[in-house]
Amino acid sequence: MVNLVKKASLDYYQKLPQEVVITGGEPTLNRDYLLDLVSKLNFSYVVIETNGYLFR
Repeated sequence: MVNLVKKASLDYYQKLPQEVVITGGEPTLNRDYLLDLVSKLNFSYVVIETNGYLFR
C-alpha cells in the first residue's frame, strides 16, 4: 500500500506527499495494521481522522 502511494505521488507530482490522511470507517479498529502503516509513512506528516472511540 505504501509503495503504491509513493509511486502514484512520484508519477503525478514528482515528489512524495507532505501529508497523508487516514480516514474512512474507523481506522483505530485495526490497531496493529494502523501502527504498521503509520510506521511506514515516515516520509510524511500523518493525520488520523477518528471518532476517538478506542482511544483511552
